[in-house]
Amino acid sequence: MGELQGSTESSISERIRAEMAQLSPVQLKYLAIRVQNPGISKSEAASQAGVSRDTVYRWPQVDDVFALIMLDTVAGAREMLVRSVARAMAVKLSGLNSKSEKLRQSVATELYEWVSGKAAQPVSVSGEIREFMQKLVGIDE
Repeated sequence: MGELQGSTESSISERIRAEMAQLSPVQLKYLAIRVQNPGISKSEAASQAGVSRDTVYRWPQVDDVFALIMLDTVAGAREMLVRSVARAMAVKLSGLNSKSEKLRQSVATELYEWVSGKAAQPVSVSGEIREFMQKLVGIDE
C-alpha cells in the first residue's frame, strides 16, 4: 500500500509541475493567492491578482492545478518556490548595482560564498556554554 501511495503522490507532484509550467505569471499569482487563502472567492482572488473575474473564469486549467495543489500542498509550494527563485536572485543581484559601496561589497561577498559553498552560518552561544567557553579561552566580559 505504501508503494502505491508513494507512486500516487509522485504522479501528483509530476502533474503539478507539468501543469504549472504552462501557466503565465499572472495565473501563477492568482493561484498563489488562492492557495494562501483557501476560503477566498475567485472574484476576490482575481481582484488581488489584478485581473477581471471574467478572465479567471476562462482559465479552467488553473482550477485543475488548484485542485491538484490542494491534494499535495507540499509539491505545489515547492513548485511555486522554484518558480520564484529567479526573481529572488534578480533582487539579490540588483544589490551589486547599489550606490552604496558597503551594500555592493556585502552582496558580492554573499554571492561568492554561496557559489563557493562557504555561506556564513551565524552561531550564537549563550548560557552555560558561553561561560564554559569564556573560562576555556580565558576571556572575562
